[in-house]
Amino acid sequence: MGGGDAGGGSPQDQLSLLGFWRVIRKRKWVIVSCLVLTVTAVTIVSLMMPRKYDAVARINLDFENSNSLGLEQLGLPSGVDATTKLETQIRIIQSETLSWSIIKQLRLDEQKAFTGPKLLSAASSDFDKIDDVRRAKLLKQFKESLNVQLVPKTQIVELRFRSTDPKLAANIVNAISGGYIERTFKTKYEATMKASDWLAKQLDDLKDKTESAQTKLGEYQKKTGILGIDESHNIIMSKLDELNRQLSLATADRIIKEAKFRTAQSSDPELIATVIPESTLPSWKSA
Repeated sequence: MGGGDAGGGSPQDQLSLLGFWRVIRKRKWVIVSCLVLTVTAVTIVSLMMPRKYDAVARINLDFENSNSLGLEQLGLPSGVDATTKLETQIRIIQSETLSWSIIKQLRLDEQKAFTGPKLLSAASSDFDKIDDVRRAKLLKQFKESLNVQLVPKTQIVELRFRSTDPKLAANIVNAISGGYIERTFKTKYEATMKASDWLAKQLDDLKDKTESAQTKLGEYQKKTGILGIDESHNIIMSKLDELNRQLSLATADRIIKEAKFRTAQSSDPELIATVIPESTLPSWKSA
């Protein structure tokens, strides 16, 4: 008995389902009408709402070539991991500074497809006179329409901008990409110029120190005579050369005289006359 109740359900459950089915049959036209009205309303609203388009662009953040100018980029300190670098660049792309420059460049404050009727009605011909409240609204609209995501397992950032005007969306995406690339190049250029100025200053200081050292050396040379200004005026070297020459002559003369002395000690007149031709021995011999 217990098994039959489990398979067919209890009498109370059967009565509940039967009552529910009777209500559906009784109110079926009401239910069908509600479904038709809901689908119709959704369709009408969808047709009335303006169609929106997404413009897409991708930027390759190649950090391996970020030092192409030969110097470290000042904006990214050494020791920062790749994930932090990528997140930093994404924040730069989403920054208010870059967003506001694009709004100004394309005068999005005058584009109905971007501002909508309410913000467009408050447009000003002078962009620099836009008040802080309107500025905040324009930046909010820009931020809500922009989507920046990192392509998984890559260094590629994907930009998406949504607008009812496909051409305007494409122009904005291209402007963001160009603005980011220009900013990156400008940052590298400024870093290079700073390093170049620093190196130029170091070279100037080194040049001044070298010239000062050369001047002091010249003064010391003139004062002591240890080294001349050039080889032709080197007093000490000239004296040393002269002394060396005289020493060589004296040594040679000593050797000759010593040889003559030893020969004279041999008591051989013929040998003495040969070695010492200036002596009087040859005349005595002939006599």
